[in-house]
Amino acid sequence: MAMHGAWARKLEAVHLGALGVWLGALVMVSATAALAFPTMKGLQPALPGYRVDLMEHPQIAAGHMMNPVFMGVMVGGTACAALALLAWRSMGWVRRALSVVLVLLAAGTLIGVGLAMQDHLHAYWEAARAGELEAAAGAKQRFDALHPWSSRALRAQAALVLLALVVGAWSAGGTRTREERAA
Repeated sequence: MAMHGAWARKLEAVHLGALGVWLGALVMVSATAALAFPTMKGLQPALPGYRVDLMEHPQIAAGHMMNPVFMGVMVGGTACAALALLAWRSMGWVRRALSVVLVLLAAGTLIGVGLAMQDHLHAYWEAARAGELEAAAGAKQRFDALHPWSSRALRAQAALVLLALVVGAWSAGGTRTREERAA
C-alpha cells in the first residue's frame, strides 16, 4: 500500500534527489573523460615509471586521473540506488515495481563490466611499470576489448536512471491528498 502525506513527500524527495545526483554524476564522468583523454594526449606527457611506448603515456596518465572518478561514480551510484530504493514505499505498486526494476538494472549495468576493466587496467599498469611488454600488451588488449561495452553500459545506466527519475516524478505527482489537489 502506498504511503500518503508528509512522509510520502519526504520519501519522494529522497528518491528523486538520489536519482538526480546519480544521473548528474553519470553525465559529468562522461564529460570529464571526454575532456581528460584528448587533453592529456595534447600535453604528451612522459612517464618515466612506465616502460612502454611513449605514445601510450598520455592514455596512462589520463587513466590514472579518471580511474578514481569512475570508481567514485560506481560506488556513489550504488549508494544512490540504495537511497532511491529506500523510498519505494511512497509509490503505488505498479510504479514501485517499475522503479525497483529500473534502479536495480541501472546499478547492475556498469558494475560487472567496471570490475572486470579494473582488473585488466591494473594488470596493464603493473606490467607497463615492470617493463613486461607482452603482459602489458595483453592486459591492454583485454581492457580495450571491454571499453566499448563499458561505454554502452554507462549510456544504458544513464538512460535507466533517467527512466527511474521519470517514474519517480510520475509517482510523486499522484501522492497529493484530495485537499491538496482541490486547492
